[in-house]
Amino acid sequence: MAQSSNERVTIKKIRERLDRPSNFIANYRRRLLDDQIIKATSYGEVAFTLPFFKEYVLQQYRFEQEMDY
Repeated sequence: MAQSSNERVTIKKIRERLDRPSNFIANYRRRLLDDQIIKATSYGEVAFTLPFFKEYVLQQYRFEQEMDY
């Protein structure tokens, strides 16, 4: 989700990128919605709710990649 250039991302794209079954994605989607990390923007689409959370996730990802040398 954070690696997408769009603010809103379809569940289908997330499922394809992670190569996971729909029930796996639905479980984590529900958890993130319940914790108000993401919001449903329209049918089949989600977006981050917290300001700068996308940037934070990307920064953490890059940091972890550097540590795995």
